[in-house]
Amino acid sequence: MLAVRCGVSSEVQAGQTQLVWAVLRAERNPKYSHNTFVEALSGINRLHVFASTSAHQFFLDEWNLTDSTVKAGFAGKRMFACGVGSTTDQAALSLADAMIGINWSVPELANNGIRLNGLGWTLNRLDELGLIPGLSLQLWTKINSTSEKILKDTKLARKWDTWDVQTHEIYDLKNVHADVPELVKTAINDGSLICFGARSAEVLDATVRALMLHCNVTDPKNFAQCVHFSAWEKGAQQRAQQLLLQQRLIPWSEFEKLLNRNSP
Repeated sequence: MLAVRCGVSSEVQAGQTQLVWAVLRAERNPKYSHNTFVEALSGINRLHVFASTSAHQFFLDEWNLTDSTVKAGFAGKRMFACGVGSTTDQAALSLADAMIGINWSVPELANNGIRLNGLGWTLNRLDELGLIPGLSLQLWTKINSTSEKILKDTKLARKWDTWDVQTHEIYDLKNVHADVPELVKTAINDGSLICFGARSAEVLDATVRALMLHCNVTDPKNFAQCVHFSAWEKGAQQRAQQLLLQQRLIPWSEFEKLLNRNSP
């Protein structure tokens, strides 16, 4: 089965061996204030959580826009950061090299060698490690993110009334004319098994729209039997059910195995 990771253009890296299809593009939120970014770095005992690699990239873009005298004022400051999965954890680790002068600390979130994905699991693990609610949390994400709801629900459920949290909607997702990769066209034409992996509901929606256009169908149920999907976030899984894709879904763990198997 051919595995296709669908995602956002800003998250596609040069030299990737896996087949990646950019079905959306990320743009800076024009309403986001750079002063808010500076203030987020100015406090103490703050943990910065990146909900996506796009959020991390726009975070660095804001840093590059920051005046050198302001940056100098952060020299020697200790900050905490992590992601919501192994990929965004790696992005958090890269902050030490990208933001020279700031002492970034990235907690080891794996429990007995297991690091599960998702903000909910991450928050539970941070609690187990005693990092929250002691550290205020700065969530870096996209506009209208489900991550914000998860954060608020966690605060309410734990009755952490005084816990300082802030959501930074630093970017937005836009539709693009997603040209179907040639390998995908060939697989569909030949009736070969193929699976499209989408981390978020937005990516899943964009993928389905592009495939419907390419396959000239008006309903996902009319896709060829060879077409399958995999969804990572809870919101993506719920969206897959709404689109009646249940019979076409494979677990994300199986999709990741396919990605590794398809890589040279």
